[in-house]
Amino acid sequence: REQRVVGKEPGEGAAEIRGEVDNGRQAWAWARTNAQVELLDSSAYSLFQFYFYTGQFSEGEHAFAHAAEHVTLHASRLPAGEPGTRRAWAVLSKLLALQARALAGYGKNGLALPLALQAVAMGEANGGVEGAALGHLTAGRTLGRMGRNEGYRTHLELARQLVRRHQNEHQPLDGLLEVEYSACVWLGSFTLIIENHYPAARQFFLEALHIAQTQGSLHREMTAVANLGNCNRLSGDYAAARTAYERALQIARTIGSRWGEGTVLAELGEVVRLQGDYGRAQGLLEQALPILHDIDEYAEAAFALSSLARIHLFQGSFGRARDVLEQFEQTIGAIDSHEEEVHGQLSWAWLAHQTGRHDQALEHAEKARRLAVTSGSREGQAGALILLGHAHARLGGLGQAEAAYQQAQALYDELGKAPFAAEARAGLAHVTLARGELAGALGYAEAIGQALDEHPRAGMDEPFFIYLSCFLVLEASSDPRAAGVLRAAYDLLLGYASHISDAAPRRSFLESVATHHE
Repeated sequence: REQRVVGKEPGEGAAEIRGEVDNGRQAWAWARTNAQVELLDSSAYSLFQFYFYTGQFSEGEHAFAHAAEHVTLHASRLPAGEPGTRRAWAVLSKLLALQARALAGYGKNGLALPLALQAVAMGEANGGVEGAALGHLTAGRTLGRMGRNEGYRTHLELARQLVRRHQNEHQPLDGLLEVEYSACVWLGSFTLIIENHYPAARQFFLEALHIAQTQGSLHREMTAVANLGNCNRLSGDYAAARTAYERALQIARTIGSRWGEGTVLAELGEVVRLQGDYGRAQGLLEQALPILHDIDEYAEAAFALSSLARIHLFQGSFGRARDVLEQFEQTIGAIDSHEEEVHGQLSWAWLAHQTGRHDQALEHAEKARRLAVTSGSREGQAGALILLGHAHARLGGLGQAEAAYQQAQALYDELGKAPFAAEARAGLAHVTLARGELAGALGYAEAIGQALDEHPRAGMDEPFFIYLSCFLVLEASSDPRAAGVLRAAYDLLLGYASHISDAAPRRSFLESVATHHE
């Protein structure tokens, strides 16, 4: 039954265990109170998997913390140097590592990191390979999530090395099988988010998918497929991302994974938003949020709230966007995660920009830029620079706007993200045109036109600023292509509006957002 929780029938397996969970908690409480080291060791990882699978990270953290306290007291009373003493400390390292993983599961990365490092040191000193490997895994995960990219890769690679060394000499342990898989996932995630290296990230996720399928774990397969969706989304292939997310969501619902369902709904909602279907995206995000809040998945909830706020603000529902962003602030305050904070600060900047509060837009965009610099995310920096450019341009600082757009363009070109670089070039076209430098503006418009031919939905969030800038330059040049650009933008705008079923937000979308009605 324990195997079924993480294998091919986890939904049914978890349902059976859930029916016995009260007895299990009582048995665990007895074992920890009586310092039954071997019983705690043999059941710890299965218990963690139950908490992980059901999203009960807070309860799991408390369970492992109490067990660690009792084993610490027990081990401290044993004679130093005895095999039984080293064994007790080795088991303690595993309990500490699992406590750290539970803390990280609901965003408490700052608390998880020192526990993970303690587990590594204790495991390595006492032959506790599971504690050391799980500790390295959690330390790498938390460092990456906190934007401290100087050490995450080292810890994750050390976790993989420990697993491989042990598997060459012994029968594989359940905890180590999970470390092998999760290290691939987190290496892929941080290669994607921090280093923005999409092909390398994809290889990690494909390796993780192979491991999951070899192990026969649908839960791990779901996570690997969802991460492939993330890779596709961040590289701009929204159709492939949507396909991957829909597959992952189907698996999540098949196995009854609330964590999987909540996180994948949020990611799917984001990619549907980027495809311009605001009505469908809003529904997906609003389905995700109650699940994410219920299981204390604060990081994904913060991301979902930021995405939902952008749906409202790009529909001209600025009051609702502000309300959602206030909820984002309450959620992000409970965790240590730069990635979601950058996304949220950019949403605040967009809201300030759309409502004419350009000084506030500067503040939020600059905060996002600093956070992205700290975490090493070039994509986060580029997005912040775009919004800095927009704000400076509206405030009349054309030189500052030009510098920001040029830096954003360089970063996007470096990342190979032509659809996103088009927004930086649109900003440069706008600035150059405002200076009366028509020939220079026309050069940018030519490049923008080529990008729009290949990527009609180019841009960070929406393509309409890009179309507008291109049209204005072509019109000022009396270029006959101006009418075609305007018609393409108009048709696309109506396509976006057609996905908004309610009349009031549809009208607001068309009339209240500057780049839409201009």
